[in-house]
Amino acid sequence: MADLALAPQRTKQEIREATAWDQLKHNKNWLGFWFMLPAMAFLILFLAYPLGLGIWLSFTDTRIGRVGQFIGTENYQWLWDDAIFWLSVTNTLLYTVVASVFKFAVGLYLALLLNENLPFKAILRAIVLIPFIVPTVLSAIAFWWIYDSQFSIISWSSSRSA
Repeated sequence: MADLALAPQRTKQEIREATAWDQLKHNKNWLGFWFMLPAMAFLILFLAYPLGLGIWLSFTDTRIGRVGQFIGTENYQWLWDDAIFWLSVTNTLLYTVVASVFKFAVGLYLALLLNENLPFKAILRAIVLIPFIVPTVLSAIAFWWIYDSQFSIISWSSSRSA
């Protein structure tokens, strides 16, 4: 009788390890991870790989058409002493700061102006937003025209080839 009390109790349903499907049913974060996996692969392929390759090539004396030798930080030392490089850095930073401040100021001014009680306020807002809306609408119309079942280029070319 004591042996029965000390023996592990067995339930009707054996405890098993959770499968990937069980985890997916209880934790929706896994689903998001699997949907993001292709995007992450593309980002690594088209962003991280060229960045890493560029960094590696900056430590070599590679030229087009020949394999380079590792030279360490020699390229960076050469840039550090180059006056044209520093002029380019200064011009880039100056342009970035001036353009950013100018765009911010114009955007803020237009936003505040369009928020006032003006006559023809709706027309003014439409004029400001048209450059953002038109490309999207034109793309939608173009794809609608391409994939139209009766009058599209695809159906016309398939009827000609048959």
